[in-house]
Amino acid sequence: MGGRKDAGIRIPKDNIVSMLVKSFGFPIATTSANISGKPSSRKVSEALKYFKGKVDLILDGGECKVGKESSVIDMQKFPYVIVRKGCVPGHELLECLQKKDRLKAGQT
Repeated sequence: MGGRKDAGIRIPKDNIVSMLVKSFGFPIATTSANISGKPSSRKVSEALKYFKGKVDLILDGGECKVGKESSVIDMQKFPYVIVRKGCVPGHELLECLQKKDRLKAGQT
């Protein structure tokens, strides 16, 4: 991710991508539709400007309705840190992760 030595996990809301992942039966390694630090692509024509000739496949699911980058949370140490605010409010993501940690620890 942007020259970093870590990885990101995405859970797509898009039905086409979700069906593709389910049909493979395992996660897919892919890039975002932008170059780190550049605006996200909302249309396939914009993604082609970044990636034409650099990737094997660009899946055209139509124009992105959200137009905002994904949220990024650094989970390498606790407390977790919001690295980039995205569509889902960061506090909601952190609450969900903290609830998961409490359940894992056997707390309620």
